Amino acid sequence: GAMIQPNFTYIEAYFRSIMSLPGGRAKAVILYDSLPEDMPRKYTPADGTVSFVKVDISGIDPLMGLNDLRYQLFEDQVKKHPEWDTIFMTDSRDVVVLHNPCVIVERQPEKMFVGSQLDSLKPRWWFNESFHAMGGKYLKWYEAQP
Repeated sequence: GAMIQPNFTYIEAYFRSIMSLPGGRAKAVILYDSLPEDMPRKYTPADGTVSFVKVDISGIDPLMGLNDLRYQLFEDQVKKHPEWDTIFMTDSRDVVVLHNPCVIVERQPEKMFVGSQLDSLKPRWWFNESFHAMGGKYLKWYEAQP
């Protein structure tokens, strides 16, 4: 796939959704390895609702795919912050946050919350390109989806 040049538009919907959460209290930490120099400064609000953390991926196995890499980076970040009591890991490209999920967790702390993708995988260009690149049984499975 083509390299996407880092810009605010890529995370804008996610950023704005965090900033407009009713009741506040949720904070977002955006991990990045490459952004325009002024972007973290420009989009970090004074109250710390959103912060940007530059990560160093040079020490990570170069054979690790992006999907696996992000979980390693998430784990590293969580270990650095034992004071965090409720953590949700999300993408920033195609996610908007409509409610502060911490409120639900506070009411039911013994439960684990897992999301799902209820809408169709098609006709999303990313899935189409990815499954075609993998080919074989993966492409066959994808083509059989509604």
